[in-house]
Amino acid sequence: VVEGVTLSLDGGESAHDAQRGAGSWARTIAGARAAIEAGLPVALHCLLTRGSVHDVDRVLDAAGLLGVSVGFAPVEEVPAMGKRDLGPLKPRPSELRAVLRRLRHAKAGGDNRIQNSEAGLAYLENWPIYAPIRCSAGLVYARIEPDGRTFGCGNLVQASGSSLAEHSFEEV
Repeated sequence: VVEGVTLSLDGGESAHDAQRGAGSWARTIAGARAAIEAGLPVALHCLLTRGSVHDVDRVLDAAGLLGVSVGFAPVEEVPAMGKRDLGPLKPRPSELRAVLRRLRHAKAGGDNRIQNSEAGLAYLENWPIYAPIRCSAGLVYARIEPDGRTFGCGNLVQASGSSLAEHSFEEV
């Protein structure tokens, strides 16, 4: 049973499209509206990159217009995905800390558009120096690709996978 949908929204339209492809911002917003109309709880996820770190207000504005919350996370290397140069995507540490501090203060002030907890945002301010947190992928999260392939972790998307086009969500 699908209990909710989380969609990536990495900045305003130009920042998101630069990272995810032309027209992807509009499709994400349309997908969020369709899920909301279908009665599904919707949340947004914003990957904090060099292109989006200065664009969080547009993401928060979109979340507010949709009536949903948004979680923020820094871009990071994931060993299971192999070696990739994420340098061009990484914001300067000072920029990342500044936006996370601003988000934490907004959350403390009652901004319910921000999904992260104050403690979680404070933790991320020290990125990438951190203590490990247990991953919940596959337990409370599933990534569904446009072709229906489903994975327990968005960082472990592979060429093959069980498809919702062929199996029920429970089977996958």
